[in-house]
Amino acid sequence: MKPLTTLVLFFSFFGLLAAAPTDLAHFIDAATHFPFVDIPDQFPAMCSGTGSGYCNLGIASYMPSSGTKIRQAFVYDRYCRGLGARPFDTDAGKWSVYSLLPYTVELSITGGGRIPDGSFMYAGRKTDLGKMYCRRLQHLSLVNPRLKPFHHLQAPYKTFQDNNNTPQKIQTDILIPKTIPDPTNPNLKPLPLIVYFHGGGLICGSSLHLDWFPTYLLELAQTTPAVLITPNYRLLPEATIHEVFSDVLDFWHWVHSPAPVAALLAAVPSPQNASGPVTIDLARVLVAGGSAGGYLGLCLALRFPEQIGGVVVGYPAFLGVSSPAVASAAAAAAAAAGGAVSSSMRGEDEEGKSGLSNGDGDGVSPTPTATATAAPSPSPTTQPQTEEDLQEMHHLLNTALALAAQNRSPVRTFTTPPDRLDLMDAAMRTGRIAELFARGVDPAAHDPDRTLRYPMERLDDPVRIPRGGIAILHGREDEVVSVEDSVRFVGKAKEVLGSEGLAGKVVVTVREGGHGFDTPVGLGEGWLGESLRGVVGGG
Repeated sequence: MKPLTTLVLFFSFFGLLAAAPTDLAHFIDAATHFPFVDIPDQFPAMCSGTGSGYCNLGIASYMPSSGTKIRQAFVYDRYCRGLGARPFDTDAGKWSVYSLLPYTVELSITGGGRIPDGSFMYAGRKTDLGKMYCRRLQHLSLVNPRLKPFHHLQAPYKTFQDNNNTPQKIQTDILIPKTIPDPTNPNLKPLPLIVYFHGGGLICGSSLHLDWFPTYLLELAQTTPAVLITPNYRLLPEATIHEVFSDVLDFWHWVHSPAPVAALLAAVPSPQNASGPVTIDLARVLVAGGSAGGYLGLCLALRFPEQIGGVVVGYPAFLGVSSPAVASAAAAAAAAAGGAVSSSMRGEDEEGKSGLSNGDGDGVSPTPTATATAAPSPSPTTQPQTEEDLQEMHHLLNTALALAAQNRSPVRTFTTPPDRLDLMDAAMRTGRIAELFARGVDPAAHDPDRTLRYPMERLDDPVRIPRGGIAILHGREDEVVSVEDSVRFVGKAKEVLGSEGLAGKVVVTVREGGHGFDTPVGLGEGWLGESLRGVVGGG
């Protein structure tokens, strides 16, 4: 088999790479001819050696003996997290596997032979570039600079059965500060806990995708100091919304089962200036999240207010999504009124204005008059520009939903963006996210967790909030999640909690910027300190 043909088949098998052969050939050529100095700059988080004695540069070649079989091939992303393991047998004779940056392939071989040792082939030419680079990279620090202040652990918190009835683990990342700034502070043993949920529309993303991770949270974990735990969870549409929340709740119970977490922390070197191993204080927990992760954080805050000190979330998604029962009632009411949609359902006040502050964005937005939840609608400023765009997005969603319904696509617990950003974008732009929520849900069945998934509706019931309150951060020009949804949620919460004197405990801060505007923001920003003061103090 020709090398390039093998390459295409191998990566098609894993579903990791789809490109024209000419593109692949160009990429392989570039990968095997990088000047050494370019490697750390272009791939700063590239995995180091996989234990098999070679790095993932160029093409690894192995000649198995007769009858040798490759039992499994493990594919890792650039953060050394496993993307999956599939049985993969080969015929006797020459076998080649192609490992392209930023992926690393590790092989487990049965029946004799050994793991490839760093011999690389490209278009029939043997090169030792991979082995040479591997030796040099051993002396480089490839840790992302933002993570250098922390010990980084990864551990499974749950195992589920995938479509093939194979056990799959769901991982969580744990960051432990390497230094205790003030060892005399009695409040620093045990350490407070920050729990962060990643975004991605419940469709993509991963627990420690640093391009989306707010800088201020890493700084807060370092300077407080606090332990930061951020989990993965099963993703739509292959998983159902019930399964997503099953993972989130199981993670929450795992964190509050002290033995497994304590055992993990005990294996970490004690921080500098610390008197002993790190432990966490479950009485001081700050919950955070961005976008879909902000939504999950709000849902947990309303379910477990007594276990959470405070909540800070950015641009929480899905607040405008209604449960099927509420959506049907709203549609019936609109039909009875002649199809008109009230201004309150659009998040407008009596004068037809949005209820957003027209100031410089430093303050808290005024309370809107809206109290009703709206049906899902396309994202505010990124609606499809052409009919062709719209058709392509619906086709993408229809295909994904059909494959999920037939169990023909694997359940994912994380992706490395830009993987599946197009699917998330299509769901948000077309307003079909409610359709993904509805998959696998029987509207006639008893559903005790319904209000858990719809925080706006949760406010219709007697509700409590964490003692430190809830702070929402949102960009005025957010092109993915409507800022008016956050304003509506806070307005309704203030109305509900006002009789208990807690209205001031729920705030929204609207700043200039789009989706993810807070990612580069550090603790030194004055406006952020004001927003965090209550919730961090409560944690």
